[in-house]
Parts: sequence; structure tokens; C-alpha cells
Amino acid sequence: MAKVLLKDAEMLNKVYYGSGIEYYDSDDEKGYYRKANVNHLEELGFSTIDELKTLTEKTFSKEYSSLLYTTILSAMKDDISVISAARYYQAYDDETGAPECIMVYSKFIPMMKDEIVYDYDSLKAVRSKKDKVYVTVEATVTKTDGRSQKTTVTITLVEEEDGWKIDNPTYANYNELKDRYDELNDKDLK
Repeated sequence: MAKVLLKDAEMLNKVYYGSGIEYYDSDDEKGYYRKANVNHLEELGFSTIDELKTLTEKTFSKEYSSLLYTTILSAMKDDISVISAARYYQAYDDETGAPECIMVYSKFIPMMKDEIVYDYDSLKAVRSKKDKVYVTVEATVTKTDGRSQKTTVTITLVEEEDGWKIDNPTYANYNELKDRYDELNDKDLK
């Protein structure tokens, strides 16, 4: 169950936190928003925001899904201005009101910057507390420059009416501080 959920989360992590949905650079621009690449959407398995939400809710808990919707699919505002724009929004046909295309914010700065590969054979439950089960998985995180490091990702699972769901982010980035810490420890051991 954790393995299946984590595999589903890989695509969703890229959509929400990583490289995101590819888009066309064209004359159909609306400010910094661009039309989503329909071929990429087909590869991802959805074509509307509602379909993305359905996939999200099959993998992530209601609470975590809601957090993604309010921080990624909605603009974050304070009393004066927009703090961050929605990464995606659904555009509709003016005449029919039918979903037309997903619009992608072209200036989004990804939070998941590095490639992560999970060692699914290392998945193991480490503890439970109330209605949550905590699972760890070993992973390798690789930067674009080729440097890589091992890390452990903790996944929180919660049981809802329709089954188990992931209740936290499951991605990791390369940790430069870990390199520095390991380097200092190596010097101390010599």
C-alpha cells in the first residue's frame, strides 16, 4: 500500500513542487500564464484541474490535499497584495463554460529542485501514533550537476474512509549542509 501511494506521489510531487506541467510559449499568453502542453498532460494522466484533484485525493489525505490546493492551486494573498500566484488555474471556454485548458504560471520557482529515486525495497514501518503510521524509505537525490547523496524520507500515512493516504510531502532536495557536515566529520576521523 505505501509503495503504490509513493509511486503515485512521484508524479504529483513533480506537478506540485518540481518541474511542473510543461507549457507552450505562444501568443496565447495571459500575463505570466501559458497554456499547458496537451501532450505532457496526456503523459501525466489528466487534462483538467478537477482531474488533477481527483488523482491528488486518491494519493494524499484530505488535509494535505487541501493544503496543496490553497498553496499551489490558489494565489496566496495578504491584506494588501498577492504573495504568490497560483501555479495553475483552469481556463474555461467563454461561450460554453466547458473546461478549455490548464494555464501554467511560467515564473514559478520549483521547491523540488533535484531528481529523487526511491529504493522501494527499503520501505519499512517505523512507528504508529493514534491514526497515523510512519514509514521510511531510502532515496538517492541527484543534483543537475551530477552530485548525489543518500537520504531517508519519512512518510506519514493516515487511514481515511476510502483507504490509506499520504499525509505529508514525500520529496527531498540535495542537502549541501550534509556534505559540509560529512566533510568535517571525515577530517575529525583522520
